[in-house]
Amino acid sequence: MDEFLRNVTGSEELIFVGIDPGSEGAIGFLCGNFACVVDIPTYKTERSGKKLDGSSKTKTLFDHRAIVELFEPFNPLRKRIRVCVEEAQVQIKGKGANAYTGFRVGVGFGMWSLFFTALDYYHEVVAPISWKKNMGLQGKDKEFSRMKAAAMFPNVKLTRKADHNRAEGLLLAEYLRRKVYGA
Repeated sequence: MDEFLRNVTGSEELIFVGIDPGSEGAIGFLCGNFACVVDIPTYKTERSGKKLDGSSKTKTLFDHRAIVELFEPFNPLRKRIRVCVEEAQVQIKGKGANAYTGFRVGVGFGMWSLFFTALDYYHEVVAPISWKKNMGLQGKDKEFSRMKAAAMFPNVKLTRKADHNRAEGLLLAEYLRRKVYGA
């Protein structure tokens, strides 16, 4: 992130930010030929109850302080920043589909608009189906997203299968860049 900031601070170009907002999500940054991506800062805490094996249950929460600190260096550049947040999708069937999970997804998604409004950053929300179609992504294939982003941004390390969230953060930023510049 420090290298990205050094490279874009003196520039007049727009900075595009893409956010895959889940608790395992990521934030992609693009400006000119420079790109970087970071995982959304989170931490784990104990949850009430025990697992069947007797161990403690945990939940992943957003590290709000770390998120604020991540964006603080960008505040002087706020007029050049354009943010695209993927609209959160709540699972209604299958593993993990319950009211608690739906609530956590809603809280996590809702914090981004509040955060960027408070910072006076331009931001918009986009449905997954819209940006993925625009970027030529097929369905829910996370591996395809990772491979596409790795090809588009070869200087960003996206080598693990688990990097699909990082890939989508970058692709969201690229989607917004194309939208702004009409490409």
